[in-house]
Amino acid sequence: MITASIPQLYTTRLPGERRLGDSQSTVCILSARVDKGGGVTTAVSDDQFDQKDFRTTMGQFCTGVVIATGAPDGVPAGFAAQSFVSLSLDPPLVAICPGKGSTSWPKIRDSGAFCVNMLLASQVDVCNNFAQSGGDKFSDLAWSTGVTGAPILADALAYVECTLENEVDAGDHTIAIGRVKAYKRLDEASGPLLFFRGKYGQFQEL
Repeated sequence: MITASIPQLYTTRLPGERRLGDSQSTVCILSARVDKGGGVTTAVSDDQFDQKDFRTTMGQFCTGVVIATGAPDGVPAGFAAQSFVSLSLDPPLVAICPGKGSTSWPKIRDSGAFCVNMLLASQVDVCNNFAQSGGDKFSDLAWSTGVTGAPILADALAYVECTLENEVDAGDHTIAIGRVKAYKRLDEASGPLLFFRGKYGQFQEL
């Protein structure tokens, strides 16, 4: 069960996570069919696209929230993201999908390494901090550097440190693949920060 106990802070995106609706697309709606259950099935093709409707549909999928960090030239940088996934166990690989409009990711990319910090349900303020452009996002946070030199947030749920293995173009995002170099669970008693239908929430076991 997802308990939406935190007020809506974003529509359907997080900073560093520009979605399909943020840029021009060449896909269009062909038809919309009302199913027996009352839902609407929308077919698409190459012409125009209802970006808002698609973004709302993708908002039906609940995700966690992470802060991706790096330290180009020893200066910490970071951004909030939803698109994070474990790719492989052998070799250990993960992926994160920064938007091409992100100003932090190019700096992190140049450092050759990044850390994915998984946020606790209580860390909405941390997420909001990294939602802002500019400013020193790390000044009020306790953090340290790990084996890659990327910042590790002291109060996160867990973290995964990576070197940048590859980066693949993906529309208005890129897929950054990281080879895992270190990881740690920092808090096994608390729950994660979740994002669902444009709202933050927390996990409750059924």
